[in-house]
Amino acid sequence: MVDNQMIPKITTNRPIDTIDVNLTISDINYLLNTVYPILKWSLLIFLVLYLIISFVVIKQIKMMTRTLETPTDKYLILLGYIHFGLVAGVICFSLLAL
Repeated sequence: MVDNQMIPKITTNRPIDTIDVNLTISDINYLLNTVYPILKWSLLIFLVLYLIISFVVIKQIKMMTRTLETPTDKYLILLGYIHFGLVAGVICFSLLAL
């Protein structure tokens, strides 16, 4: 059994349910100048990696169509290229937005 006198008591001058948040313009500018560029560049890196993955998907589709011939081969290859084009378009659009 734990003795209640051994446990330190925490006392506060204000209620627990209130949080004092005083954001000033300089705080917001600091966050925008530090966090926003990190988010932009990390998103761009993610998109470039996704472009590489979509290129690998095209290669896998081509390898699959050489191994297993089906009537839908042309459609699968077309979908792979459309996917690659959409990813490249999103990257170009995000570069314009930087």
